[in-house]
Amino acid sequence: MDGIKELFNTFEVINFWDTENTKVMDDDSDWGRYDEADWDFYQEVRTSYSSPKVLNLYAGKKENTIIKQKMVSQAQMAYICLRLQWI
Repeated sequence: MDGIKELFNTFEVINFWDTENTKVMDDDSDWGRYDEADWDFYQEVRTSYSSPKVLNLYAGKKENTIIKQKMVSQAQMAYICLRLQWI
């Protein structure tokens, strides 16, 4: 999630796609080149119900059809993924 805080400070993020993961980073974790503040910010964002709305979308999930009508454009999503180094 390196850079996520800067992304949210730079752009208005309306929807945030996330998995319902249970990963935990404790005080003894090796952060390597990553910023612990970004992880903490990510943990706050992923529990948000609005501003941004967190979307937990999976193949075959019933809500996908409804949400597709309100989704951010593919170009915006590609940019967000690029900024977060997911692609």
